[in-house]
Amino acid sequence: MRISVEEYLQAVEIVNRYREEQQQIIIEQSMTKHAEQERMKLIKDEIARIIEDEGINNSRRRDIAQKRQALMFWLRANTGFTLYAIGKLFNRDHSSVLHACNVAQDAVKYKDYIFLDNAQVVYSRLDQYKRIKKNDYRNY
Repeated sequence: MRISVEEYLQAVEIVNRYREEQQQIIIEQSMTKHAEQERMKLIKDEIARIIEDEGINNSRRRDIAQKRQALMFWLRANTGFTLYAIGKLFNRDHSSVLHACNVAQDAVKYKDYIFLDNAQVVYSRLDQYKRIKKNDYRNY
């Protein structure tokens, strides 16, 4: 079975188009991965500044603990960080992060206004870093 020159050229053109599309997909994936890494770095830097500015340390004082819990909850809800990574930011275990998320959810559920006031202090600084949709990376 022989094919004509025209059919061969068409087949070559289709293969070349497919290769170009695959290269474009790889480039877009690497750009989104890079944008996500940059976003994570910005979030980590901002968290470090908030911890320093708000005096969030290893204290067990209620206001400090609640701000720390609120930060952990925000990070879990709005970033791709794992429980382990969030805990590492605060020198805590992953189970402490899980507990903080449960405490924050209960505070919202039962309208603990003291917790919500403490949370608002840190949330106001983090709103610009909320997770962006996959299709919005090009505008990032």
